[in-house]
Amino acid sequence: MHKLYILFLVITVLSIFVSGGSPDSSWATDLLLHNSLAWNDPPIQYWLSGFHHNPYGDIIILSPGAGLDHHSFDPQVLPLVIAGYRVITYDPRCQGLSQWSNPVAKSNCTITFDLMLQDMNQIFSSLAISPEKQVIQAGLSMGGMLAQQFSKVYPNRTKALIAMDCGTNEELLPWMQYYLDTPLGTLIADDNNTSFNAILNTSNRTLVRQEIYNELSLSGDAEIVKAMKACASAVSNDPGFTRLQIPELLIYGQLDSLTNASMIEWYARDQANPHISLISIPSAGHISSLDNPSAVNQALIQFLASI
Repeated sequence: MHKLYILFLVITVLSIFVSGGSPDSSWATDLLLHNSLAWNDPPIQYWLSGFHHNPYGDIIILSPGAGLDHHSFDPQVLPLVIAGYRVITYDPRCQGLSQWSNPVAKSNCTITFDLMLQDMNQIFSSLAISPEKQVIQAGLSMGGMLAQQFSKVYPNRTKALIAMDCGTNEELLPWMQYYLDTPLGTLIADDNNTSFNAILNTSNRTLVRQEIYNELSLSGDAEIVKAMKACASAVSNDPGFTRLQIPELLIYGQLDSLTNASMIEWYARDQANPHISLISIPSAGHISSLDNPSAVNQALIQFLASI
C-alpha cells in the first residue's frame, strides 16, 4: 500500500474522531476492491469503493492524468465513500497497471479519447450500470479532458462534471500545439523525459513528487507522450461552444502554470451556467489532488452536496 494512501487514511479517520463522529470500521473492507477487464485490449484495471455500503449512492468515476494512475486520487476515495458516494478509480489504457507485460505489445498500445471512452463504457457494462444511469464525471489533467468528452458524447448520462487542472476541449493550449503537429514517432524519439519532468516538476512536496515519479515510471516515457498527443488530438477549436447546462466544478492549483489560466478563462466564458463553480487550491501545482488534498476534498464534498 502506498505511503501517501496510508497517511491520508490516518488523517481522514482522525478528522472524523475530532469532529465527534463515530466511523464504522467495516468501511475498510469496501475500499479499492480490485477488478479487471481481462478481455480488453489492453486489460483495464479498476477499483471500486463504497459499492457495498452505499448501494444507492451516486457513482463518481475519477480519471487520472497523462502517465498517472488511480493512486492520484487516493486521498479522495475515503472522504467520498464516507459522504455516501460509490467511487470508481482506474488506470487508463497503456498507463499504470492497464498495459501489456509483453514489451512488443506494450509498445503497440494505442491511446485515443475514443478508445478511452470505450474502456470506460466497458467498466460501466461490467458493473451492470445501465446506459440510463447518470454518473458524475471527474478527472485530473487528461482525465478532466476525458470527463468533458464523455459529457459531450453522452450528455444524458452525465449528472455533473468535475474538471481538475485541465484545459477545455474547445481551445488548444499553446504548449499542446507541438504534440498535435509532431508525428508520434518523432515525439517519442525526441522527448528525452521532457514530458515526464514537466508533470513531475509541478510539485515541490517531496512525498508527492515521489508518488508522481512512481506513477509516471510505471507508465513509461512513450506512454506519457502518447497520452499527451491524445489530449491535443481531442481538442476541437470551438471557442463559441455552448457547454452543457449541468453542474460544473472547476478546480485548479494556484501554482499550476500549465492550465490555471485556461481554467479561469473557462469559468469566465461559462458564467451563464448558474451551476458552475471555480475553486483555486492554495499551495498546489498541477496534481492538486495530491498537493493539497484537504482543500480539494472540501471543494468536492461541498459541490457534490449542492447537486
